[in-house]
Amino acid sequence: MPRKKLIFFVKDFIVGGVEQVLVSALNALCAQGHEILIVWTGYVEKNHLYQQLNPAIKQLNTNDIWHLTGENKPKSPLKKIFYFGKRKLNLFYLRNIGKYIPDFETYDFLIDFKNGSSNVCDIKTCSNQKKIVWIHGAFVRFRKKKKFKRYNLLSYDKIVCLTESFKRQLVNLFPSAAQKVYVIRNPFDIDAIWQKASENNVELKQYQPYFLHVARVSADKDIQTMLDAYKMFYEKTKSAINLVLLGNGDLLEYYQGKVKQWGLQNKIFFLGNKSNPFLWMRNAEALVLSSFNEGLPTVLIEGQICQTLVVASDCEDGPDEILEHGKSGILFKVGDAVQLGEILERYYRRQIDKNKYIQAAADHINQYDKSEFLRRVNRLLENKDA
Repeated sequence: MPRKKLIFFVKDFIVGGVEQVLVSALNALCAQGHEILIVWTGYVEKNHLYQQLNPAIKQLNTNDIWHLTGENKPKSPLKKIFYFGKRKLNLFYLRNIGKYIPDFETYDFLIDFKNGSSNVCDIKTCSNQKKIVWIHGAFVRFRKKKKFKRYNLLSYDKIVCLTESFKRQLVNLFPSAAQKVYVIRNPFDIDAIWQKASENNVELKQYQPYFLHVARVSADKDIQTMLDAYKMFYEKTKSAINLVLLGNGDLLEYYQGKVKQWGLQNKIFFLGNKSNPFLWMRNAEALVLSSFNEGLPTVLIEGQICQTLVVASDCEDGPDEILEHGKSGILFKVGDAVQLGEILERYYRRQIDKNKYIQAAADHINQYDKSEFLRRVNRLLENKDA
């Protein structure tokens, strides 16, 4: 297809599923010949994910344009006032971002990649330009949180959802938007992930065997249920299987303190972020996700690519669809530490045929390959029907 010029607007960049998807998507589109500019409209953490961005991708930080500092969200109440004030000022200035991009009128699409958080709908554009919003979760949840107004959503020329269920929810609410809604699943370089998963690593051997949890250590990931379930499992079995948690977050010290109170600091390990989590997934007894809510959790798909048994809370939204209603992974009730503990115990007692789940996952994983992602994105960019 003809090369397109795309501007991706991204509010914040840390270590997370959406950021992983962003890097994969941009690199795949860049490799296909599309010209890409990222406009950062918030805090940018130059972590290992950031370092993976193709150098050919142009970048512009609005904080540099308006001379606003780009620090992460502060904890001090007084600093929060100034922080959110700068956020509002940033969005106000953003409406005229075209004045600061020399060849702005030559770009074909303006894409708000993080759920409309950059307010691309308000940006003044040229007549030939189209606006796209990329929604990473169930729209009904964003609507409840008042993150979207009807006008904001319908003012976009195209709307991207991650799953068919997300699309159904949105179209049920706004039937007039049906023709502009596209389903584009997150892209994964399956061969590259498997290659990384197959590397050798001396560090993880000291923790084997282990159950693995990979997520931000924040309230929405419900780490407490994971910890409670493991504690019950260990007290019943005295198993040699440890629990390893990868990820950082604002509740990390709190949970570390709780584990120390339990006296399980030699069984439960918080190891922070890892540049190659796939290696840890491949060598885990099982990968567990205990979230209260999700969009399309990339970690579950990555776990399936790594041929690991996946266990997840049956939360809104994503896990049920990824795990095919329990065919290619095990689902448990949100917040039910007892049920999760029983699943861990059944695994330990070899009452779960993990190969059955792993094979079922292998049979459907290609729908997430980057080639399918590019095919769907190109349909969107060519203005073909959703």
